[in-house]
Amino acid sequence: MARGDGFEELFARAGEIEQSFAFGAVRGLLQARIANMADEERERVLSGQALLALRALGLTQETFRSDGDAQAVLGGLYWLCVGLAQERPLLLALDDVHWCDETSPAWLAYALPRFEGLPVIVALSYRPAEPGTQTPALIAELARAESTELLIPGPLSRRAIKSLIAQALATEPGWSFVDSCCEATRGSPFLPHELLLEIEAAHIPPDNANAAQVATLGSRRVSETVLARVRRLGSDAQTLTRSLAVLGERVTPAVVAALSGLDEQRTVMSAAALVDAGVLAEGFPLEWAHPLVRSAIYEHLPYAERLAAHAQAARILAEAGARADAIAAHLLITPPNGDAWSVGVLRRAGGDAMAQGSPQDAVRFLRRALQEPQPGQRRHRRGPGRLRQPQPLGARPRLAHAAPGARLAAVVGRADRGVRAAGQPPVRRRTTD
Repeated sequence: MARGDGFEELFARAGEIEQSFAFGAVRGLLQARIANMADEERERVLSGQALLALRALGLTQETFRSDGDAQAVLGGLYWLCVGLAQERPLLLALDDVHWCDETSPAWLAYALPRFEGLPVIVALSYRPAEPGTQTPALIAELARAESTELLIPGPLSRRAIKSLIAQALATEPGWSFVDSCCEATRGSPFLPHELLLEIEAAHIPPDNANAAQVATLGSRRVSETVLARVRRLGSDAQTLTRSLAVLGERVTPAVVAALSGLDEQRTVMSAAALVDAGVLAEGFPLEWAHPLVRSAIYEHLPYAERLAAHAQAARILAEAGARADAIAAHLLITPPNGDAWSVGVLRRAGGDAMAQGSPQDAVRFLRRALQEPQPGQRRHRRGPGRLRQPQPLGARPRLAHAAPGARLAAVVGRADRGVRAAGQPPVRRRTTD
């Protein structure tokens, strides 16, 4: 409908890995659009305070001169959207807000009241009961605002399930078959898709005589269809999905290949098969067809394998020149092991978060850095099974040693001041002998 009314549509989906990125969801909405602007449009849109938005979007090397610039960045992002909306109406659509980082909802709370009267629509979707998440308080507050139209979809009806079956299987289903599908999926909008893919693969006609076969699949079977479908595609597909589940969303084939151990040709071929199977979305970088697909595979990984994979992913992303916060997001999941390189990355991510006006994210990274023993406490050991030191992050110097405790304390102190200004609890320092 928005496209028919001439809106420019910008879409992004929040993800688990991106939760640790400052303005991660906002970057998903705006970063590519701004980076690919023509010179004439860039000159028109990126003027005045809107230039500050480049810092939040990671499109400039400039940093803030003071901790009070966070409010200015919120305004910069707002004026950037105002500039985009001058040519034609703007739709900002953000899916899976329950996985959102902390700073993006803060910007939404700032910008939405100011968008009133402007040709800008913001559409947010979230699952309030998603396990392992907590809907940001600011989003819950926005849902109660007078200017917000709240839509709560109910379970899919029998007629809706019947329509989905007819569309997917190109055959009009019997009502007993429809009822069995309703029972198996319990009205979920996502699970019917999974169930129908399984029915199609098993060549089960959707008539009343086969209703019992659907019932034998059961809701638990529906939740396992993703794993079963991947297993049928062979070992390369299984290896690829395990690696991609650790890496998250929008990953290049080269990075997935490095983590999985597959070469790029086998990675691309396996990715194509996974697209055909409905596991991955079409196109590159690689993305999941649905976040629940990733969750099914990720939760199936043994815990020890997850930790090792996240540690290895951090090193691979460093060698690929990824941002410090993207690398640090994986280090947050791994246990401390006295690794000086990890301290350096976490400190850099914390510094970048402060520069982008996100003291909360800086605190998260620096707290994790403080869990690593300081130099002199534990010698950095390397052995046959030890990952080699990473390549530089971009053009920055190689991090061979952890920063001295005094320098780290200074960085933490700066984060403390920013967090206190935002009304958050300060970093708890860990003293070392």
